[in-house]
Order: sequence, then C-alpha cells, then structure tokens
Amino acid sequence: MPQNLPQQVNLRLPNYELLRIFSILAISVMHGIRGCYGHSVAFVGVNTIGNMGVTLFVLISGYFGIRLRASKVLWLWSTILFYSLLIFAIQYHFNEIPTFESGDTTKDFIKHLYVALTPVTSNTWWFCTSYIILMLLSPLFNKATSSMSKLQFQYLIAILLLLYSLSPTFLHHPLSGITNGKCTENMIMLYFIGRYFAKFGIPLTIQKYAAFFFIICVTLIFCVNFFLFDPLFMAKDNNFFIILGAICIFYYFGIIHVQSDTVANIIRYIASMVFPFYLMNVFLIDHFEHQYYNLNGLDYFIAFLITQAEILSITFAIEFTRRFLMKHLIKKPSHYFDKKVEQLKKKSVYGVYLSFLYTKKTNEHS
Repeated sequence: MPQNLPQQVNLRLPNYELLRIFSILAISVMHGIRGCYGHSVAFVGVNTIGNMGVTLFVLISGYFGIRLRASKVLWLWSTILFYSLLIFAIQYHFNEIPTFESGDTTKDFIKHLYVALTPVTSNTWWFCTSYIILMLLSPLFNKATSSMSKLQFQYLIAILLLLYSLSPTFLHHPLSGITNGKCTENMIMLYFIGRYFAKFGIPLTIQKYAAFFFIICVTLIFCVNFFLFDPLFMAKDNNFFIILGAICIFYYFGIIHVQSDTVANIIRYIASMVFPFYLMNVFLIDHFEHQYYNLNGLDYFIAFLITQAEILSITFAIEFTRRFLMKHLIKKPSHYFDKKVEQLKKKSVYGVYLSFLYTKKTNEHS
C-alpha cells in the first residue's frame, strides 16, 4: 500500500476504480435481491458483503481526499436531480403517483414533484445526501488531518469508533439515532479512517492478517444474522465487523496491479458510469421483479442476475445520453465557475498579504 499520499490526489488508479465498481455493484445487488429469498442463505450472504459497499466507497474517498470543486458538486447534484425527475416521470406515466384529476390528487402530485425537484434535501437517496455534505465539509477535514500527528489522529479515530461503531455493535446503542448506520456521522468517521491510511498507511497487523480478519468478520456477521438474530442485526454500515471486513477488502484491492493501459482505461470509464446503477436499481427492480418473482432457488437467482445485467445496460445507455446532452449545459459553465473561484482565492490571499504589510509598516512608523 502506498503511504504518505498528498492531502488531495487527483488520481484514478485502476485498482481503486475497480474497487469503486465493486462497491456500487455490491450495494445495488444487496438492495435488489429480495422477493422470495427472504431470510435465506443467499439473501444473508449477499447482505453480509453488500453492506461493506458504502464503507469501501467512502474509504476510497478518504484515502485520496475529496477535492472540493463547484464543478464536482454541480455535476453530482445535476446527476441526482436528473434521475430523480426521470423516476418521477416514469411513475407518472404508469400512474404510480397522483395526477391532476381532482383537487386532492393535485396537491399530492405537487408534493411528489417537490420531492423529485429536491432529492438531496429530501434525502431520496441517503447516501447521496450524506456524501454531498461530506464534500462540502471536506476542505476543513483535509486541513485538520494534514496537521495532526499520528497519535492525535489515532485518538480521533478511536473516539469516533467508540461512539459510532463499537457502541451500536456491542451495546446496540446507536448514538447518532440511526440504527442501521446509514448516516452522515458514520460517513465522516470512515472518511477520517481513509485519510489516516493515506497519511500513515494501513496498520501492519491488518496487512499481515487481512485474510484471517476478513474470514472472521464475514463468518461472524453471517452466523449472527442467519442463526441468532434478525437478518439486519449485524448487517449495518456502522457495525465494527462490517468496517473491519471492508478495510481488509480495501487492502487487497490496494495491492492489485493492472498492467494493461487498455484495461485500466476501461475500468476507469466503467467506474465513472456505474453510479446511476445505484440510483436506478431498486426502482427498476420493482418493475422487473414480477417477471421472475414466482421462481424459486437457483432459477430465481439466475433470473435476478440477468435482470441486473439488463438494468445495468439500461442505466449505461441513459447515462451516456445524459452526459452527451448535459456536457455543455453543466460541465463547461461549472469549470468556468471553478476558474473564477480560484481567481478570487488568489486575490483574497493577495489582499490579506497587502493588508498585513500595510499594518506592519504603520506599526513601524508609529
């Protein structure tokens, strides 16, 4: 694992982009596999690994550091808004939301439209809302972590783990108020862990026994969920064993070397396109699932995987079209805004410097 990375790195290393793809697919498949599987070996097994997806995604962000740019925030927000309105349009077309037929349905329609127009603040996808909050706070987090000593950093992570991971894992007391760990606080904790790995490296104990730790975590999560408790008891984003298992996966993907530039470019391109699959997967599953809901066992699983491939193809086609249409509408203006912001930063720094010199000269004369 490379260590002592710069605070913010604009790299898209293929092994970590591959991990990003794995993370999104794991989350989406976990959300999609339900129906007749219920409390089964397949469901609990997929859930065990799938719940590590969010942790992995945020660890990557923390490891390389989020570089806050107006263009990135605007592009992400526009992507979320586009798919929110697309889902709204499809629901309206299939009469899944109220129409203008009467006064009451008109009010309901306006409420649904308002939510569709405000997907971030309405928390339509909790991950998107929390990630945008993390993006906006990232300059402060990056500045704080860059000046921390190793001991200070360890103390910070230990406190966060104690409050937001160990407490809900072993005492079943979620201090954030969110029982499943799908919250901004947990995401911030994971971001700090990623920043620690970037600055000081993954601890040697984890590197040495990563396979052992991963097997223990997966086995424990699966057994507790399947044999002892409710299937979601240990399958939570803030569960300590979910986090530790994800760190082990993160380590192994970090030592993968992609030799071929062609393969690396393909991985990067797919990674840049896979996010809409997360946004659309559950919604489209609701419309496809009736085709194979009555199947059982392996037949259901095969039909489910085929459906996932179909949904992936659909979202890729939609995203390709969206990017083509939005390229000039969003991307170029946002990059122009980035340049203006950078110019203002330089001017403001220069202004502070001139003010400092003026004050210094005034004091000397007095």
